Amino acid sequence: MFLLRARKVALLHFACLFVSRKYRRITIPANRKIALLLSLILLTANSTTFANEPALSDAEARIDAAFTKHFQYFESEMYRRLRKDEDGNNDTYVLYDVQMHMQNAAIYADEQGDQKMLGRLLALCLIPFEPPHMTDGKWLNNTHNLIGVEVELCIAQYFSLLTRVLSACERHGIESNFSDKNIQIVVSHIDQWLAKPVNRNRVGDRHLFFVQSALQFYDYMKNAGKSIATIGAWKRYVQAYMAESIAPKWEVATHRHEGRDYACWMLDRTGWASYRDYGYAGYGSEITKTSSDTDPNAMFRADGTIKQPKKRVSKVGTDISHARRFNWFFETVKRFGTAFDVSIPEEALEGWANNLAFRVARGTLDAPHFTVFSDGVDGWYRVGYGGRKSYGYTLGGMDIHFVASSYGLFGVYNPRIYEWMKAWANKNKKALAGYHGGYALDYNVSQAINIKKPLKGVD
Repeated sequence: MFLLRARKVALLHFACLFVSRKYRRITIPANRKIALLLSLILLTANSTTFANEPALSDAEARIDAAFTKHFQYFESEMYRRLRKDEDGNNDTYVLYDVQMHMQNAAIYADEQGDQKMLGRLLALCLIPFEPPHMTDGKWLNNTHNLIGVEVELCIAQYFSLLTRVLSACERHGIESNFSDKNIQIVVSHIDQWLAKPVNRNRVGDRHLFFVQSALQFYDYMKNAGKSIATIGAWKRYVQAYMAESIAPKWEVATHRHEGRDYACWMLDRTGWASYRDYGYAGYGSEITKTSSDTDPNAMFRADGTIKQPKKRVSKVGTDISHARRFNWFFETVKRFGTAFDVSIPEEALEGWANNLAFRVARGTLDAPHFTVFSDGVDGWYRVGYGGRKSYGYTLGGMDIHFVASSYGLFGVYNPRIYEWMKAWANKNKKALAGYHGGYALDYNVSQAINIKKPLKGVD
């Protein structure tokens, strides 16, 4: 069954590459020629030998189909956006996007020891290292008014995916052929990031990815039998970050459900009120995403300009779209933190899950929705972001970012999370089918991951 599916994938792979070479004129590097040769071997194999392979379960089949579709999308998208167009512009925000929608798959493949999926993720992660996509060891952006600069957040997010895939491949016996030159590029980036001062007033998103990258790349290097000269500085940074930027930022509230009290842990409710994205944010479920000059609860005026008052939020958590990063961070620290003498208490992880299940998830299972902010506060966010008219999030507007992201990882701590996700998915099947298979992938994979389970080869 494995090889039969691989043959189908190979056929699609050949078709995509044929179209790419004929119409996009993409040069296939040497490492991809090897992949094509392997695909040819699979295509010519005798299919009668596959009959005894175990069939996929329904859940595995859904994950396999969604992953294949999303992999093919990003394989094409990364070449398209990293390659400079005729005006010399390229878009490294694709590295931000690929991490957001493939990190769950990397965690799942690591847990399962799925060599096929890990191999394809590795191929995806190595695309940015191909010479046309780099300039002196950097990935320079030339769009979104960020011209000729390396966008730190994009690279940090990409590295959190890259380092996880490298770590998993090394532990599961997959040859990565990650060169010493590429190793130095990763190490130098992490060294530069960790040398910068940290704003302790809030949990900065890029620092979460710095920590993930350091922990995971150390694991890769250790298992590859290689050393990091600055590992002492890496450990000190991670330890200080956990002690000074994470531990003091927890806040606990009690929620009573069916006669039982639950401790709900919320992270970083104090540091975001003055952040620029909250310039047009507020709380209260009465605000609707409508346009009206007369309705006091309309988010916009009739012409689409902002109507609601500025900065009504004084203390609130991160919006649930961006807070998905907390889940990956928690998973990495839980599983890789021992080598750096850091951890997150099980009490905090269970409390975070309770917060998601009892405060962020709202309504009923017949009519579920999720709050805009990760501390269970509902309201509106990013109204008029970037000067756009009739743009913003309000009640229910971020539901897809809860159901189809990384929150399912915490269902092992509170299964009610699964119930909320499935209830919403049953009523929104069309929405879940969007984003080139990405939403379906994250929805299914996040519920199949067990972050309590030890990983093969990790201390």
